[in-house]
Amino acid sequence: MHASGVVRIEVWMMWSHFISWWRYGALIMGVLISLSYGCSTTPITSEKIIQKLHALVRTPNIRFNYARFYHQGNHSIVSIHYKNAGTSPAYSVVTDLKVYLDAKDVPIEQDSLRLEPILAPNAHPRELRGVLPDTFFEKVTDGKGKLTMEFGVQYQNEQGEQSVSYSIWQFSKITLEPFLVEEKLNLAVQPSSKS
Repeated sequence: MHASGVVRIEVWMMWSHFISWWRYGALIMGVLISLSYGCSTTPITSEKIIQKLHALVRTPNIRFNYARFYHQGNHSIVSIHYKNAGTSPAYSVVTDLKVYLDAKDVPIEQDSLRLEPILAPNAHPRELRGVLPDTFFEKVTDGKGKLTMEFGVQYQNEQGEQSVSYSIWQFSKITLEPFLVEEKLNLAVQPSSKS
């Protein structure tokens, strides 16, 4: 064998050793970098995962249904049912009711607005109710005026964060029942900034 052939074989063997060592070195460096990254981040424990899931799942969820406008005795009545369909209690629940005839405020003679300390999950629905002067019933059912009802509720969760739910309904002279116009459920209320 010629000397030049021996030199080529030795160079090729040295080059293949270098490439092998370089591959192993790169692999080892990759492992070391991964380990150092894993050590520098906060470990995710099962307790933290459970806390996050608990915070996501356990929230109040105030919903409205069964809105009505009807005549009773010498008065017109508007009412709606609301309940906590969530998985944790709603605290300091305050209800709100507004009624409009052709976009003008209707005086409410008597209503069931109240502050309820706790509204338990899936408890029996509460009724939010308002009594109006009798003359409004005929105006609405005769089609002489458009009746709009706004029902609202504000509450706190277990952490004291405030939310609000509301729904807007209009009375249909065709079906003689209110129909849903707009609904916003469980909107977070931003704390007012003190100046």
